[in-house]
Amino acid sequence: MLHVRDANSGDASAIAATNAAGWRLAYKGLVDDRRLDGISIKVWTRDIQGILEDLDERSFSLVAERDGRFAGSCFVKGPARDGDLGSEVTELVAIYVDPPLWRHGVGSALVAEARERAVDDGFSEMSLWTLKGNDAALAFYEKLGWRRDGETRFDPSARAPAVRMLRSLT
Repeated sequence: MLHVRDANSGDASAIAATNAAGWRLAYKGLVDDRRLDGISIKVWTRDIQGILEDLDERSFSLVAERDGRFAGSCFVKGPARDGDLGSEVTELVAIYVDPPLWRHGVGSALVAEARERAVDDGFSEMSLWTLKGNDAALAFYEKLGWRRDGETRFDPSARAPAVRMLRSLT
């Protein structure tokens, strides 16, 4: 059974480990191998714990559990960090699913709950950034209603080009 709940600071290490596993698999060939090999789960755990302890009122982080075990997470920041988007747009900053559970409904469940929460918080649209060439992620987001809006940037964390996508929440 799949259950989605609010994340808490005790989830930080599982979130960091899953994010790192997702990076290492999904970003192979898109991100420099030295960057992927150098991911510090300890540093990511500390950073994620800080984010979870200091969420503002219109931002949230969710965790998905399958049969009581950690399966994935997402983080939504409201309003979106991009200055060219209005205050009615929130941002799906991160979503990662434990790689063995890809294509088993975990990501879709996280997005559905994030969408519902964002609507309840008064947002009408959601943005996200994903790496250019991350075809599996692009197909996943497009299947769920996101469309590329033509904006691109260099992602400083991944040190790779990224594309922005938008999705109506109504």
